[in-house]
Formats: sequence, C-alpha cells, structure tokens
Amino acid sequence: MSASAPQAREGARTGTWWRHGLISAGVLVGAGLGWQLLSYVFSGDVNGSASPVVPGWGWLIDRALPAMANYGGDGMGLGAAEGGTRGSYGGAFSVLVSASAVTWGRLLIGLIGGAALGIVLAVAVSWSKWLARFLELPSNLLRMLPALALIPLFQLWFGISFKGVVIFMVYTNGIVFFVGMLNAIRNVPPIYLHNAKALGASKLRTYGTVVLPAILPELRSTVFFSLGWSWSAVV
Repeated sequence: MSASAPQAREGARTGTWWRHGLISAGVLVGAGLGWQLLSYVFSGDVNGSASPVVPGWGWLIDRALPAMANYGGDGMGLGAAEGGTRGSYGGAFSVLVSASAVTWGRLLIGLIGGAALGIVLAVAVSWSKWLARFLELPSNLLRMLPALALIPLFQLWFGISFKGVVIFMVYTNGIVFFVGMLNAIRNVPPIYLHNAKALGASKLRTYGTVVLPAILPELRSTVFFSLGWSWSAVV
C-alpha cells in the first residue's frame, strides 16, 4: 500500500499534465480554425489593395511569409525579393532568424541589466537609512513616469539604435525590479531578522542567509511581470 501510493500520485500528476496539454492544444487549434473562418466572413481587401482584411492561412503561407524576404537584403547568401516581387521561403527564414536574434539579444541584455540595477538599488535602500533618504524619493518619482511616454525621449537622447533600445529596457526593467525587490525585502517577517540577530549573525550574513532566500518566492512574480513587460517593450 505504501509503495503504490507514490505511484498513484505520480500517475495522477502525469494525467493532469497531459489533460492540461491537450486542452491547450485544443485551444490553439480552435483559435486557428476561428481565424480561418473569419477570413471567409471578411473576405474583402483593405481599401482595394491586394491585402485581405483577415488573411487566411493559405494567403499567409503562400504570400505573406515569402514576402518577408523583402526586408532582409541578401542575408545568409539568399537573394531577397525586391520591388514587391514574391520573395522566397529561404529569404523569409533568414529574416526571421536574424530579426529574432536581435530581438532576443535586446530582451536578454535589457532584462539582465535592469534586474541587476534594480536589485542593487533595492538592497542599498533597504540596507542603509542614509541611502534610503537619498535614493527612495527620486526612484519613486521615476517609477511614476509612464514608460511608454518616455520612448520619444530615449529616441532623442540615444537614437533609434540597438544601444537606445537596450538602455530603455534596462531603465524600465530596473524600475520594475527595484519596486518588486524593495517590496519583497520589506515583507520579510521581522522575526526572521530578530532570530538571526539573536544568534549573532552580522548584517551581511543576515542578508545572504535570511533575507535573500526569504524573498525568492515573492520575487518570482516580479520576474514574470518583467518578462511580459520586456517582450511588449522590446517590440
């Protein structure tokens, strides 16, 4: 009986995983079929052009996907279509790979840099009351500024370039991580800190062995929120 109970629990977890996977796959298939149905309902063109209002999957695969080669030059040795010609699947694949690499590079650099900046500032503010007096008010004022409204300023200051996008990503992610990290540190139960102090732990050791492990569950939501924000901002 005792040996079969873990197996039963493992089987239940596996069944749940497969059930959720099938439901997710069904939702994706249903969304694809719904999109194709909408392409039949709204079959007209946009202002008399050759682009349909709701392009069906056949149009996307046969026309739109190869036409992406127009945006890639001669990437990877594949001649891209010019002047509105049909293009090629090889050129479209080259464009997708290169553009995805640039996008992921911006996202990862901005996310890691912003996380480092926000975490360092949050730890500094929670560590020292003097640093809190100097940094907390300006950082909270910056947090109130709408990030999307700052995009024109960052474009003016740093240009529409890889560097400008990365700096904007680091700034916005830094604000998100600063707020999330500072809130997580302040939510650590005081009894944890009192017990560590009673056992003779220094402030540095208390942060390393008590505070940082205690905030990891709460910091997870900050990471997920920052990932979602980064993806929308980098595009």
